[in-house]
Amino acid sequence: MARNQTSKSNIHVVNLSTYNKPKVVEDKRKDWVAYGEDNNYYQYLIDLFTGSTTQNAIINGISNLIYGKGLDALDSSSKTEEYAALRSIFSNSCLRKVSLDLKLLGEASFQVLYKDGRVFKSEHFPRQTLRAEKCNEEGEVEAYYYFHDWGKIKPNSKPKRIAAFGFGNGREPEVKIIKKYVSGYDYYCPVDYQGALCYAELESEVADY
Repeated sequence: MARNQTSKSNIHVVNLSTYNKPKVVEDKRKDWVAYGEDNNYYQYLIDLFTGSTTQNAIINGISNLIYGKGLDALDSSSKTEEYAALRSIFSNSCLRKVSLDLKLLGEASFQVLYKDGRVFKSEHFPRQTLRAEKCNEEGEVEAYYYFHDWGKIKPNSKPKRIAAFGFGNGREPEVKIIKKYVSGYDYYCPVDYQGALCYAELESEVADY
């Protein structure tokens, strides 16, 4: 009897989150569209990335493959000026960060900077800090809202509106989002490793235990 009681006391129940299927939530009171029931789904993915060693290794490995040897062009030798202009817009460190976000979060974002009406620089912009504005009548997202930590946003907080690429005035910075098309997801793109999230969460919980 004592042995059975000891065995039972060593059993711990791990309640895996049912949150690994993201919900896109439109609130009439807000101009932006929430991603996840608490509007913090990206942070959930980041926490699993840092908490699961397997998840971390796989995502880092694939993001390195996405980046490859960096940016190049087949006609770089014949169009040297155009190629030099292209390289001046995108830095290697920026592309590495974008490659990681693309795999980790399912999306990535650039901040596009203008000078004299032309694009002169494109920098990495943390995707988890942005939420999509509600679509216009043509189904296009014209802007994104920035807040440094959506998990800590308050009712009186005012996220900054940033125009989407092609919807600005050609002077102020814009945001370009990179994501693949997934049917039923107009605002956000779920990660391609969605089915593995529960296993990453389990590994993280076991490690904590």
